Amino acid sequence: MIHIDIIGPDNGSVIISEISPSAFTLSTIEIEKTGSHPENGSREFGFEVNSNQSILFYTRGVSRPNTAVGKVGGPLQRQTWTSLLEGLSKALELKGCIIRPASFKVDVSP
Repeated sequence: MIHIDIIGPDNGSVIISEISPSAFTLSTIEIEKTGSHPENGSREFGFEVNSNQSILFYTRGVSRPNTAVGKVGGPLQRQTWTSLLEGLSKALELKGCIIRPASFKVDVSP
C-alpha cells in the first residue's frame, strides 16, 4: 500500500494490483487513513524494447474523477505526469543514456 500526499486537501492511497517483468499497475483504494483517492482507477507503468533496441518507458491509465475538484484537475494532472516523465528522462541522461530528440509525447484519449 502506498499513501500519496496530493497537492491540496485530497490525499489518496494505491496498491500494486499487477506486476510483470516489464510493467506494474497501481490501483486506487479507499482506506480510513486517506479516504477515497480523488481519481478512481488504475495506471500502468512499463518499459517496451523497440525493434531498433531502443527502450520506450510508458504510463497509461483509466480513471474517473471521484470528487468535484477532480473534475477540474485535468490540466494539473497532465502537468504532474509530464513533469514525472521529463524528470525520468533527465535522470536517465545523467546516467549516460541517450534520449532521442522529440521522443517525449503525450497521447490523451477522451
